[in-house]
Amino acid sequence: MIAESPTPRRWRPELWLLVALAGAVRFYGLRFGMPHVQARPDELVVGGIAIDFLRGDLNPHFWDYPTLFMYVLAVCDYAYYLFGRAAGWFRSPDHFLSVWKLYWTPIFIIARVVSAIAGTLTVMVVHRIAARLFDRLTAGVAALFLALAVLHVRDSHFGVTDVSMTLLVTVSCLCLVRGALEDRTWPFALAGIAAGAGASMKYNAVLMVAPLAAAVFVAAKRGRAPVREAVTRVGLFCGLFAAAFVAGTPYAILDHGPFMEGLWRQSRHLATPHAHDLGVGGVYHLVFSLRYGLGVPLLATALAGFVWLARADWRKALLLGSFPAAYYLLLIPTRTVFVRYAIPLVPFLCVSAAWTTTTVSRAIGRRFQIAAAPLAWVLALLIVLPSAYTVVQLDRLFATTDNRVVLADWLRTNVKPGSSIYLAGSIVVQPIVDFGSQKTLRYWTHREGRTFTEGRAAAAGTPDWLVIAESGVPEYSYCPPEVRELAAERYVVARVFKAMDLEGNLFDRQDAFYYPYAGFRNAHRGGPNYTVYVRKP
Repeated sequence: MIAESPTPRRWRPELWLLVALAGAVRFYGLRFGMPHVQARPDELVVGGIAIDFLRGDLNPHFWDYPTLFMYVLAVCDYAYYLFGRAAGWFRSPDHFLSVWKLYWTPIFIIARVVSAIAGTLTVMVVHRIAARLFDRLTAGVAALFLALAVLHVRDSHFGVTDVSMTLLVTVSCLCLVRGALEDRTWPFALAGIAAGAGASMKYNAVLMVAPLAAAVFVAAKRGRAPVREAVTRVGLFCGLFAAAFVAGTPYAILDHGPFMEGLWRQSRHLATPHAHDLGVGGVYHLVFSLRYGLGVPLLATALAGFVWLARADWRKALLLGSFPAAYYLLLIPTRTVFVRYAIPLVPFLCVSAAWTTTTVSRAIGRRFQIAAAPLAWVLALLIVLPSAYTVVQLDRLFATTDNRVVLADWLRTNVKPGSSIYLAGSIVVQPIVDFGSQKTLRYWTHREGRTFTEGRAAAAGTPDWLVIAESGVPEYSYCPPEVRELAAERYVVARVFKAMDLEGNLFDRQDAFYYPYAGFRNAHRGGPNYTVYVRKP
């Protein structure tokens, strides 16, 4: 039988410190990339949909994500409008909606603050899960591990859905753990609400059916939950899950056809490589996403912990491991393998690693007659050190001015208005020189060979300026070889903007994000490296 751990209601002193640490590393550098709206892909899409809700149409007409996160952002954006109206910044809702693309930084910061808060709160929930399954020492170590888990810290800076969904998944799992261990029905109801809201943040939270089954099974095996009670709990969970999902994504029902098409499109997207084939998710997320997103010591300790816990107490192993096991099984055949897809695994891995750390510390303490708690904290700090180092490096870059912004400022100062310019690569690497509809430069695009177009018309000759990017994510910074040959023959280098070495740094190759995932070799700022060429006289 599972030994029930005490669940103290008041916050312990170490939890205050750990939550403060988690918040500090997640809020530091939150302005990164601004005002370049493509610094973190998808933020512009998510933020734009939230703003469009304020125009009166609550149908997103976009189903890559469900809508709860965007509705939350819309409420926050409206609160910002009310504050700005009182401060005299905005004259009316229409005025606010008309100027946000000129002064869009606050809208992005609002979304990032929501994610940073969600990421910080997840540390608290992980502490409660570990305390309920194990003890206070394990809970503190688990909170430390998640507070400094670089993948979770990194994405807590982004105004997109992943971290908020992960918070709701962990809340739901906490409720299920309590329901199973305390043999109570009401936690299953709360778990259903949290899981449904999570699925309304991002669809993959539907896998909470796995820990639901685990919790019902564990309660039944303890002999305290008759079949009728188990059916009631499953029914409550599923009914409230559906209600919460529909409340957060009502147009899944009201606009059913496009919603189903969007789901089908997303499933096909996951089954095919995105920009660059990195293999299947089952391998890639283990050897790259989690290896560098947690650090080898933390990942190895977590994986060993699941195996050890399964032998020591299969019930607790089932309650803790059912969601990550189901989620990882989903990832195995996928070919779109953004590292952020591994985020929902991270809290559970941190709890498993914490249990391993404290269990080993207690065994050593008994063997050598020394205090286990100080030893556990020392071991925990050593285990989390590689991840903590990467967090410091990443936050340092987040606090610098992005290289795309540095280049844009230089172009505004040094390129005469009306000059023609060719910017290589996709929009994510191109500097934003002009704000609003007033164009100070003439932007040319490459057509074929050494010919260019301006708008839809063929352009005569070659542009006055060329800007060529180099990055660790070359799929999005491609420059045609003919343009490179042209630069070598007819242009001279006007300025080089180097953000970092490309050798020795690792990137999320499928995602257009230009901050290293690991390495940080000679990394001075985020963004690609640039060479600016001016045409010879």
